[in-house]
Amino acid sequence: MNHHEIAVSLKIMGFEYTVEEMSEMLRTKPSGTWIKGDAVSHGSSIKNDDNGWYIDSNLGSRHLLEQHVSDIYERIKHNISGFKKVGEFCSLELSCCIYFSDDIPEIHFSKEALAFLATIQCEIDLDLYQL
Repeated sequence: MNHHEIAVSLKIMGFEYTVEEMSEMLRTKPSGTWIKGDAVSHGSSIKNDDNGWYIDSNLGSRHLLEQHVSDIYERIKHNISGFKKVGEFCSLELSCCIYFSDDIPEIHFSKEALAFLATIQCEIDLDLYQL
Protein backbone atom coordinates (compact mmCIF):
# COMPACT_ATOMS: atom_id res chain seq x y z
CA MET A 1 0.00 0.00 0.00
CA ASN A 2 1.40 3.38 -0.99
CA HIS A 3 1.37 5.92 1.80
CA HIS A 4 2.52 9.53 1.70
CA GLU A 5 2.21 12.73 3.67
CA ILE A 6 2.94 16.23 2.38
CA ALA A 7 3.47 19.44 4.35
CA VAL A 8 3.94 22.81 2.65
CA SER A 9 4.78 26.20 4.16
CA LEU A 10 5.61 29.62 2.77
CA LYS A 11 8.47 31.01 4.86
CA ILE A 12 9.84 34.54 5.04
CA MET A 13 13.28 34.95 6.60
CA GLY A 14 15.92 37.58 7.15
CA PHE A 15 13.95 40.68 8.06
CA GLU A 16 14.65 43.30 10.68
CA TYR A 17 11.00 44.16 11.36
CA THR A 18 9.16 42.65 14.29
CA VAL A 19 6.99 39.68 13.38
CA GLU A 20 3.95 41.82 14.23
CA GLU A 21 5.07 44.49 11.75
CA MET A 22 5.60 41.82 9.10
CA SER A 23 2.08 40.47 9.67
CA GLU A 24 0.66 43.97 9.34
CA MET A 25 2.67 44.62 6.18
CA LEU A 26 1.40 41.39 4.62
CA ARG A 27 -2.15 41.74 5.99
CA THR A 28 -1.97 38.02 6.79
CA LYS A 29 -1.90 36.12 10.07
CA PRO A 30 1.03 33.69 10.17
CA SER A 31 0.85 30.06 11.24
CA GLY A 32 3.99 30.75 13.26
CA THR A 33 7.03 32.95 13.71
CA TRP A 34 10.50 32.89 15.22
CA ILE A 35 12.79 35.59 16.58
CA LYS A 36 16.51 36.06 16.00
CA GLY A 37 18.43 34.62 18.96
CA ASP A 38 15.65 32.32 20.14
CA ALA A 39 16.31 28.57 20.31
CA VAL A 40 15.53 26.75 17.04
CA SER A 41 13.42 24.28 19.03
CA HIS A 42 12.53 23.70 22.67
CA GLY A 43 15.66 22.73 24.61
CA SER A 44 18.02 23.31 21.69
CA SER A 45 21.27 25.24 22.13
CA ILE A 46 21.15 26.24 18.44
CA LYS A 47 19.81 29.77 17.97
CA ASN A 48 17.90 31.32 15.06
CA ASP A 49 20.11 33.55 12.91
CA ASP A 50 17.26 35.79 11.85
CA ASN A 51 13.57 36.59 12.27
CA GLY A 52 11.11 34.32 10.50
CA TRP A 53 7.44 34.22 9.59
CA TYR A 54 5.49 31.41 7.91
CA ILE A 55 2.09 30.17 6.84
CA ASP A 56 1.28 26.49 6.49
CA SER A 57 -1.09 24.97 4.00
CA ASN A 58 -4.44 24.31 5.67
CA LEU A 59 -4.93 21.07 3.75
CA GLY A 60 -4.47 17.63 5.22
CA SER A 61 -1.23 15.78 4.62
CA ARG A 62 -2.77 13.38 2.06
CA HIS A 63 -3.41 16.11 -0.54
CA LEU A 64 -1.17 16.53 -3.58
CA LEU A 65 1.69 19.03 -3.60
CA GLU A 66 -0.03 21.20 -6.22
CA GLN A 67 -3.13 21.42 -4.02
CA HIS A 68 -1.04 22.66 -1.08
CA VAL A 69 0.56 25.35 -3.26
CA SER A 70 -2.90 26.42 -4.45
CA ASP A 71 -4.12 26.63 -0.85
CA ILE A 72 -1.27 28.96 0.09
CA TYR A 73 -1.89 31.08 -3.00
CA GLU A 74 -5.59 31.41 -2.10
CA ARG A 75 -4.63 32.57 1.39
CA ILE A 76 -2.25 35.33 0.25
CA LYS A 77 -3.65 36.43 -3.12
CA HIS A 78 -5.42 39.39 -1.48
CA ASN A 79 -1.98 41.00 -1.02
CA ILE A 80 0.36 39.61 -3.69
CA SER A 81 1.87 43.10 -4.04
CA GLY A 82 2.83 43.08 -0.34
CA PHE A 83 4.50 39.68 -0.65
CA LYS A 84 6.25 40.83 -3.83
CA LYS A 85 7.62 43.89 -2.02
CA VAL A 86 8.80 41.76 0.91
CA GLY A 87 10.54 39.48 -1.61
CA GLU A 88 12.75 42.39 -2.60
CA PHE A 89 14.47 42.53 0.81
CA CYS A 90 13.77 39.13 2.43
CA SER A 91 14.19 35.48 1.55
CA LEU A 92 10.94 33.76 0.62
CA GLU A 93 10.88 29.98 0.48
CA LEU A 94 8.19 27.47 -0.35
CA SER A 95 9.14 24.60 1.96
CA CYS A 96 7.79 21.26 0.74
CA CYS A 97 8.29 18.10 2.83
CA ILE A 98 7.19 14.84 1.30
CA TYR A 99 7.18 11.64 3.36
CA PHE A 100 6.54 8.42 1.44
CA SER A 101 6.67 4.67 2.03
CA ASP A 102 6.74 3.17 -1.46
CA ASP A 103 6.36 5.24 -4.60
CA ILE A 104 7.14 8.94 -4.51
CA PRO A 105 3.88 10.88 -4.90
CA GLU A 106 3.39 13.24 -7.81
CA ILE A 107 5.68 16.28 -7.68
CA HIS A 108 4.26 18.84 -10.05
CA PHE A 109 4.19 22.63 -10.23
CA SER A 110 1.84 24.13 -12.81
CA LYS A 111 3.01 27.09 -14.85
CA GLU A 112 0.53 29.20 -12.86
CA ALA A 113 2.09 28.07 -9.57
CA LEU A 114 5.59 28.78 -10.87
CA ALA A 115 4.51 32.21 -12.13
CA PHE A 116 3.02 33.00 -8.69
CA LEU A 117 6.23 31.94 -6.92
CA ALA A 118 8.37 33.93 -9.39
CA THR A 119 6.18 37.02 -8.87
CA ILE A 120 6.90 37.03 -5.13
CA GLN A 121 10.57 36.05 -5.70
CA CYS A 122 10.13 32.78 -3.84
CA GLU A 123 12.56 29.86 -3.91
CA ILE A 124 11.43 26.22 -3.64
CA ASP A 125 12.90 23.84 -1.06
CA LEU A 126 11.83 20.26 -1.69
CA ASP A 127 12.73 17.59 0.88
CA LEU A 128 11.92 13.90 0.34
CA TYR A 129 11.89 11.40 3.21
CA GLN A 130 11.37 7.69 2.73
CA LEU A 131 9.52 6.13 5.65
